[in-house]
Amino acid sequence: MAESIQPWNLLLVEDDILLSEELAKFLRHAGHTVIESSTGSTAVQLALRDDFDAIILDLVLPEISGLEVLSLLRKSKTTPVIMISSMTEVDYRLSALKSGVDDFMIKPISHQEVLERLRAILRRSNPNESEILRIRNVEIDLGAKSVQVEGNMVHLTPTEFALLALLAKNQGRILSREVLQNSVFGADRQEYGNIIDQYIMRLRRKLGKDLITTKSRLGFIIYV
Repeated sequence: MAESIQPWNLLLVEDDILLSEELAKFLRHAGHTVIESSTGSTAVQLALRDDFDAIILDLVLPEISGLEVLSLLRKSKTTPVIMISSMTEVDYRLSALKSGVDDFMIKPISHQEVLERLRAILRRSNPNESEILRIRNVEIDLGAKSVQVEGNMVHLTPTEFALLALLAKNQGRILSREVLQNSVFGADRQEYGNIIDQYIMRLRRKLGKDLITTKSRLGFIIYV
């Protein structure tokens, strides 16, 4: 049976006009709405003004960079973001992760892979569960995809939330980096070795350093 199409409202930020036009055409043919932007400043205005299901964001842009766009966006929104770049150095990926990106793709990109990664991110950001988990001063609403610390809402990206939810639902169990990476990103994805550690660091900054415990050479655990 063919997969039913749920149209997405997407923002594509890319200053390579040909690349942008071809990718936008492909995504529109797949049934989705695509708004195109070629500068960082315009992207910020659009992303803050409208509610997009996801954003595809180039790293190098006129006026302000993709990292600056992402940093400004993350002050108030958790919209899923896939960053694309011709920069292959790990430092660029780490900077993007620290700024709150959900995925990172190296150019040249496959249109079909972009579509599949969008599907994966949006699945992670829209869980079907309605359970609320409480761990000390942290409340995790799996259905609403929201987190509160001492009653104050904390903004998490979809990938951060997926990782937190997985650890929270397995309280008292050590989950290895491999299990976490395969569960959050998919077993067929090849990511660099410390990507889970980077996301754990981000969760600790947002939710408290004592919530998630590292077990040397074994993985991570949230204690009951």
